[in-house]
Amino acid sequence: MTESNKRKSAPYLPFATFISALDNIQEHAVPNVIDRSCFPSFSGASVASTLSALKFFDLITDDGIPAESLRELAMNTDYRKANIKDLLERFYPSLIELDLSRATPSQFDNVFTSDEFSVSGNTRVKAKTFFIKAAQFAEIPISQLLLKKARSSGPRKKRAASTVSSARPSEGKNSVPPKGDDVPPNGSGTQKTIRIAGGDLTIIANVNLLLLTPRDREFLFKIIDLMTEYESAQQVSAQNAENPT
Repeated sequence: MTESNKRKSAPYLPFATFISALDNIQEHAVPNVIDRSCFPSFSGASVASTLSALKFFDLITDDGIPAESLRELAMNTDYRKANIKDLLERFYPSLIELDLSRATPSQFDNVFTSDEFSVSGNTRVKAKTFFIKAAQFAEIPISQLLLKKARSSGPRKKRAASTVSSARPSEGKNSVPPKGDDVPPNGSGTQKTIRIAGGDLTIIANVNLLLLTPRDREFLFKIIDLMTEYESAQQVSAQNAENPT
């Protein structure tokens, strides 16, 4: 990490949201100032975490003035993987030095400290996930141990209540398949489920992210971010209820 970044929080937003932000900046030919108004389709939390990530990588100043490195990263999509790799090598040197292709989760955790990257708790978990996803995008070899740990650290999906099964039609083409196994349609894609007052809300994405247009990608991840924010708010409310001050 560079000297100027010692007190800046490591990026903790979904890596796909970071890429979507770059696509948005590219679509507008790198505005003179990068601020909240540059991401009209992003939620408030997503905008804040995006701007924080751009500052961490010195892609914008504290006043939002874009650096030449941001122009290169956003506009030159053919070299985006190489540029992302360069950012990781510059701003996460202690992690790169681990030899991630053979690193264990405990080694990774020992280096990814709160003191060095200014993140803690659940935010630290998200920051580690961002790094691993970015490293995969940049084609930096990652050990299977780290990849497995990253997958297991994701949000757990809730099983459907037993009353749902009893109320579901037993046969017929309109029957709803059980979602407890969380198996996306056609054997590919992904899904996310959150608990709301009336039951469960599930979004299933059976898409190829590489083929999405910038507008479609923004739309998709806006929905995901809103669900994640709602889920986090519900968890905080539950914790406050269990531990009243």
